Amino acid sequence: MRFLLFIICSSLLFFSKLCAQDGPKKSSNNLPLTVSISFHAVSTPFKKIQNNFKNVGIRIGTEFQLNGKGNLLQSLQLGYYRNRFTGNGLYLNSEFIYRPSIRDNTQLDFRVGPGIMRTFNAMPGLKQGKDGQWFSERSSKTLLQLSGSAGIGHDYTPAGALQISPTIQYEVGALLGYAPDFPVLPFSFIHMGSKFKF
Repeated sequence: MRFLLFIICSSLLFFSKLCAQDGPKKSSNNLPLTVSISFHAVSTPFKKIQNNFKNVGIRIGTEFQLNGKGNLLQSLQLGYYRNRFTGNGLYLNSEFIYRPSIRDNTQLDFRVGPGIMRTFNAMPGLKQGKDGQWFSERSSKTLLQLSGSAGIGHDYTPAGALQISPTIQYEVGALLGYAPDFPVLPFSFIHMGSKFKF
């Protein structure tokens, strides 16, 4: 629990510093704040996508440009989801983004990158002590996460002093070292949210 509080507080402090940057309000160099509602499932890609909507989470982050055109970016994101069947998770990841424009301020979004995820079992497991007695124990572990996603979004639209860019993404990935019986656990997310520039 202390680990979770540390990660959440550190990330909120980091993002509040980013949003408080000085400079022109509409400069493309300002780091945006990204906020998404996420829907999680443990499944192979495109298998029973409706199951994603049973498990809700949230993701916040930012991204910065890697080139002058603004179509190559790097992201940093922190997310949390609840899954009553397989357990909850807290993750931090960074993704390389290729974002080409197609028409009428519409952009495609392709991402790939690593991360770390802290998973928490949905139900207590049984563990045998040194004295041979069995006891229940809630467990968690930190795992390597590899993922990729595709999405679509609209370019920034002014809303007063705020600029908003709505997006939707479908992400697939794998957790490495999940359990002896499942060394690679596939998962998927549907992310719906927006990027904000202040």
